[in-house]
Order: sequence, then structure tokens, then C-alpha cells
Amino acid sequence: MKFAIQSIVWGPDVTDLGKMLRDTRAAGYAGVELFQDCTQGAFGTPQQILDQFNAESMHLIGISCGSLQERINFVTQYAACMKLAPSDYGVPYVYLDDWNESICRAALEKGIRLALHPHMYRPVQTLQEAKKRLQQYDFMHYKSMEFMPDTAHLTIAGDDPEAAVYDHFLRIRAIHVKDWNSNVGRSYQFYASGFCPLGTGGVKVKETLDVLWKRSFSGWLVIEHDTSPQPDKDISLSMQWLRENLPPTLFET
Repeated sequence: MKFAIQSIVWGPDVTDLGKMLRDTRAAGYAGVELFQDCTQGAFGTPQQILDQFNAESMHLIGISCGSLQERINFVTQYAACMKLAPSDYGVPYVYLDDWNESICRAALEKGIRLALHPHMYRPVQTLQEAKKRLQQYDFMHYKSMEFMPDTAHLTIAGDDPEAAVYDHFLRIRAIHVKDWNSNVGRSYQFYASGFCPLGTGGVKVKETLDVLWKRSFSGWLVIEHDTSPQPDKDISLSMQWLRENLPPTLFET
């Protein structure tokens, strides 16, 4: 397992990418899924962004900003800067919580990694809806069609994240790790206010991570918080929870 942060915790207006990367690394993480809109030039060109990640010994693991086509375009350029094929696991994946048949098929034919993320109140929100797409693009012929479950969103949708990662293990390269308190309800207006620090909600986070550990998962655990006034503290508390609930050998360097 490798540990990363979804950079939404810093909000949309980050001006110093290097500092964000240093703070993330200092908290014990090795990767970042970028929320800030790098597809519109935030942080510079793809080559400049790659240089900053390399300078801080960090990995850009995925892109969740901009439109689907903009994400695909950025990842294609970033792969070229890395001198790698888009299908290489060192290249960022394209976060996908929507579906456009022509765009997705064209990307998959090029080997671009699409990470399908069921998300409440988005076009793909339940495990059943995600399974339909995974079956349409079967693993044998479309290895770059990946599954990126989210422990909290699956729970809110009424699905079991523990069973989801067990059943679809081969297609998971990254998973969003998030807790949620059901007291706020599942309505569009209020459900997001139930997201909470790891271990303080009702999501089967530890049980889900135990499945991954027991099956020697080698992908990314992407810890996700909502935008916070104290992101450094929040990501450090999450790392503390991970260290208390996962085998110590996973944190040996």
C-alpha cells in the first residue's frame, strides 16, 4: 500500500504547490491526487508540475480537476513529459465520476487510465452503476478501465465498501478513504456535512483496508477530507489513525 492525499483539503486557491507537497510529505504521504485546476494552467505547464513533484520526491497520482476531456488532455501531456505510455502505472489516472461513451472509449483505446469513482448525486453513484461500466469494458481487453471506490460514498449509496473491494480487487489501483456520520441523512443538501475524520463515523474503513492489506494491495490509499482551515493538522491526524490501524510494516521505509 502507498499513501496519498486528495488535495481538496487545501481548497481551490492554492498558490504554492511546492509548500503543499512538502507539507504532505512531512505528514507521511508519498502522493497527491490534484483537485486544484491544473488543466487551466494552475501551477504552470505539465512539465513544470512534473518538475515540482520530482523536486519534492512526491508522486502526482491522479487528476480530478476540469472537465473529463481536459483531464484526459492533461494526463496525455504529462505522460509525454514523463516519457511513459499513458497506460503506465507511474502516469496519473483520470478521475471519472461521469460517463461520456465516445470520450471514454477513445481514451481507453489509447490506454489512458480511467479511474471510475461512484459518487453520490453524480451520473455514476452506485456500485451497480459502476459494475455496468466495468463489465462493458472487461478487464481482459481494457486493463486501463479501473475502479476507484470511495468508502464513504459507497456507504451513503447503501453499498458495502468491504464487499466492493473484495469483489473488484483486480481493477483497483487507488481507493478514496473517507469516513461519514449518518446522522446528517442522505439528502443532497446535507449528506456532505457528515464527512468526518477517519475512525469517527460509521463507515467500515478499517474492515475495508484489512481486505486490501490481506490481499497485498500495492496501489494507493487516497485519504480525502473536505476543504479545511487546518489541512496540515487534518492529514496528520489521518496518518496517525492509519498507523494505529494498519500493520507497522506498511510504514517501514
